[in-house]
Amino acid sequence: MSAELIGWASSLILLLTLGAQTRKLYRTRSNQGVSRWLYVGELAAAVGFTTYSALLHNAVYITTNALGVLTSLFGLGFYLRNRRAERRDRRIKSERRHSPRPTGHPAAEGG
Repeated sequence: MSAELIGWASSLILLLTLGAQTRKLYRTRSNQGVSRWLYVGELAAAVGFTTYSALLHNAVYITTNALGVLTSLFGLGFYLRNRRAERRDRRIKSERRHSPRPTGHPAAEGG
């Protein structure tokens, strides 16, 4: 087995793994069990490795890490979208709990 083939196979495994987590964030709209640092760290590492790979002219790593940058950007975007939605939902629940409830009687509704 050539070194190039091992590199491409490893690249595929890594990207499928990251893609699966990103897809889960997108579909479930939940961040449960996911740290934003996964994507922040992956993004920083992928940018660094893409630059390093370009300097070495290594197509396997340039491709893998450039796609890793994209996956991380999407994952981080979905993470932030989910976090905003979760905070909004908590705020709405809190407002509902603390707002006066009309009783149906005109005097209770201010009329």
